[in-house]
Amino acid sequence: MKFCFGVLNKSRLLAVCVAVAGLNILGTGDILASKKATTIIGEKPETMPWTAKIMELINNGNAQKGAAIAKEHNCKKCHGKTGISDENDTPNIAGLTRAYAFKQMFDYKYGRRNDKDMRKRCGKISDQNIADIAAFYADQKSEPMMGIKASKTVPVLAVTGDKSRQLLACDICHNKNGTGRGLLVPLIAGQKREHFIDTMTAYKESDRSNDDFGVMRFIAEKLSDEEIEQLALYYGSLPLEE
Repeated sequence: MKFCFGVLNKSRLLAVCVAVAGLNILGTGDILASKKATTIIGEKPETMPWTAKIMELINNGNAQKGAAIAKEHNCKKCHGKTGISDENDTPNIAGLTRAYAFKQMFDYKYGRRNDKDMRKRCGKISDQNIADIAAFYADQKSEPMMGIKASKTVPVLAVTGDKSRQLLACDICHNKNGTGRGLLVPLIAGQKREHFIDTMTAYKESDRSNDDFGVMRFIAEKLSDEEIEQLALYYGSLPLEE
């Protein structure tokens, strides 16, 4: 499946990144107002309805309750007790913002992401409980990235990008050293390398399509497998011994 931005230059791509990252500036305002944005969550909306009501739900998530709910649903089986996975191909979720974590679980629950196990688990959890779980993992400390200890040099794409391919530096959206920006541009520093590669490959091949405005698909399809591996080596955490 292909998609198109039309004529996309550096300025337009930057504007998209700023729009996504800027959700934290808008706070609990009526975000991305549209007909879809007024949809009630329980009616299985096609996209995340970024309304003031939804932002209030996310912001009021209770981390203590979230810890109990995560324990009840055995989230630690895959993601570890505090969101640090014990598997190289399973994502770390510690330190993700409330809004980003909520959106991913929302997308699983309503079918915008297709992992069978996650869709089944999230389908059993109320939207309020999802907000609570997101609050819990947002409070946890992420794994450190290996950076130049592993990659020896900083990848050009991470800090400079490639103007010839209309690629902004990863730092532009994901912040310096991949620490994330705003509410919806996630922390990528310290992510499991295998999962990082799997995710970028899924975007590249359009097997994953829940990225806002198609930004990650646009970027990933321009990257070689070697470039993706270099970025995973740089941003990723220390791999676990098999």
